[in-house]
Amino acid sequence: MWKRKLRWFVVWMSRSPLLAQAFRVLYGLVIWLSIQILRRHRTILAIYLSRGCAKKSISPGISDIDLLVVTTSDGNERASVQNDIRWMGRATGGLIDYYPNMVMSRESLLHRWRTSPAWQYRLDEGKRTWTLLDGADVIAGLPPLTEAQLRTACYVEMNRWWVLFAEKFLKTSAHHSDMILRNSTCSKAVSEVLNVEWALRTGEHRRSRAEGLAACDHKLSRKLAAVSASSMLSHDDDLLDETLDFLLARFSNLWESFTESPYLNFQTDVSQEVDCPQSEIEIEELIAQHLSSIYSHLELHWSGKCLTIQTVKSAFWDWDDLLLIVEVDMNNLPTVKEISDLSTLHERTQPATGQRILLFLRVGSVVFPIAPTIPRDLHRVILTPATIPDVFLQLGVVPVYWTDYTRWYLCEWRSNEQWLLTSSEKKLQLERIASSAQKRHVIYPLTKQSLARQQTGANATEDMAVLYSGMCGGDRRVRIDIPLEGDPCK
Repeated sequence: MWKRKLRWFVVWMSRSPLLAQAFRVLYGLVIWLSIQILRRHRTILAIYLSRGCAKKSISPGISDIDLLVVTTSDGNERASVQNDIRWMGRATGGLIDYYPNMVMSRESLLHRWRTSPAWQYRLDEGKRTWTLLDGADVIAGLPPLTEAQLRTACYVEMNRWWVLFAEKFLKTSAHHSDMILRNSTCSKAVSEVLNVEWALRTGEHRRSRAEGLAACDHKLSRKLAAVSASSMLSHDDDLLDETLDFLLARFSNLWESFTESPYLNFQTDVSQEVDCPQSEIEIEELIAQHLSSIYSHLELHWSGKCLTIQTVKSAFWDWDDLLLIVEVDMNNLPTVKEISDLSTLHERTQPATGQRILLFLRVGSVVFPIAPTIPRDLHRVILTPATIPDVFLQLGVVPVYWTDYTRWYLCEWRSNEQWLLTSSEKKLQLERIASSAQKRHVIYPLTKQSLARQQTGANATEDMAVLYSGMCGGDRRVRIDIPLEGDPCK
């Protein structure tokens, strides 16, 4: 609470140009001190200042100090650098933003530049706008990306802003009353989506968020421009819902244009199939009860807004995870409060161990995570038939697409940093998917039985014996005994 009050005080005081300049000097002092602290690490190759502060567009009380540090190796020294940035963030009340992955070795930097769309966008931005604070400019020497890589990177970056909006306001209601956070997050989400979509379509990069808002002839963009002009101090009860509606519509419209203007490379000679009979899906007894409570909540509170509810599995999530997808009417959307209430109920009543239920909102042929996990969902992105095809095969949506993105996430699992801590079942599943992709007929085995069906040769029995050992003692599971799809909300 004290941080919120301090931020309000700084923003309010910064309405004076003289005080605003004084606060910017303070930002500069904090940046200088951080360099002096980090310089004592001999393995640091480069320290960069990124995003708004690097562009000299500091909004006191709103802007964070985002640092990226490149080291010679991933050894103990890297962990020491991470610890320093962590405590600097605490000491400055969060002014210095801390993300562990923003400290990386040069080898990791090069690998992410070659392979990861989310990192490709940010590092490409670094070439254009970041400030080198200390060391050698290792980012400047990165080889250029192809046009296809840039398109994919732009699309993944657009998804980032949905994930951050959902994480702040749909996953929880804790921040709904924080006027400055609400205003700034809505402004960032809308303006960044507009700017990155412009880059996706044209290859050109706008200079600021304000430029993105000014270029869009939309009621919300005009409102957000006025909110920004008020130093984020204006109060508007409708802003969250209007931002939600805008983002849902924007991503839905973007997907509708995919066949005419594809932003992901896809192969036309690859077929896909899901092996996941409903009769083979198992669910723990406590999870079945939890699902029933969610159904009851939707029936009571989302009447007329909910079209269907379906529960599916996906190779893009962990082995036992279930995805609960609530389809809604675009003309009668739930409010931010209604979604966050559902997320809060889910978080409060879901069993602490065992299977996980993950919540999603479906609008047409696009499925949005409403309780995302960061950083995984920054890479996993919004669900479409071109990004998470196995889900849409289960939803009965055709066609689906095999893209460079899906191949990267599922087939390059040994090196893409998305499956560092996963189960033996999951590793075997990913191996089978990669093997089938080489034959241009991708098969997604999503149950134990379907995974066994994909086994061939003498090693199959041995592999499965290893995988299923330890799954018998006290693992209480039942067949799903509640409907997995229907219209309880009508």
